Amino acid sequence: IEFDKRSKLEVISDLTQNNKKAYNAILPSLLNKFAKENKIMPLSGISNSITVYENETGEYLIYMSDRYGFNNNDFIYNKPTVDFLIIGDSFAHGANVKKGQDVASILRKKGFNAITIGMGANGPLAELASLIEYGIDLNPKNILWFYFSNDLKDLVRELQNPILKKYLTRENFKQDLILKQKKIDKILIEFHENKIKDFKKLYKKN
Repeated sequence: IEFDKRSKLEVISDLTQNNKKAYNAILPSLLNKFAKENKIMPLSGISNSITVYENETGEYLIYMSDRYGFNNNDFIYNKPTVDFLIIGDSFAHGANVKKGQDVASILRKKGFNAITIGMGANGPLAELASLIEYGIDLNPKNILWFYFSNDLKDLVRELQNPILKKYLTRENFKQDLILKQKKIDKILIEFHENKIKDFKKLYKKN
């Protein structure tokens, strides 16, 4: 099996050198500390950008995110109906399979308009929040909510997040994230660049 031995940082660097600005997939679970210090909790990635995920098959999953930062082709939002809305963690996100082999893409190949708002490492509370923030406005005919055995551990972590907890404790709580993508992009790009700087310092030190 041919295996891409580059680090994710090298992949991002190579794409950038080819005039293709790329970012690591920034998962909501990485932002728990951020949420405690700010008044917004992003639930998606950077929008309309080349996104690099993991490599478990020998090939990195690299995709162009949609207008809200999810792993979808953006044109699907132009269709009048949503047949399937997919919610969940890495399985819903499409982690570590080739482009076009994720669940949403397979459903689209079968003629259904399917949209995923799943993000890796999401637990039940982040998934509920994603449904409230994005799913309700999409008015899907069907919802596929992915459950995995580690979701209960994720729930324990998510209950420590003051913003996510409001989706349980406050009636009709909503951040209106669907209207704040420019702000989300700014937050996540700054977060991404700071992480890259920290990694480079650590790499150089060691």
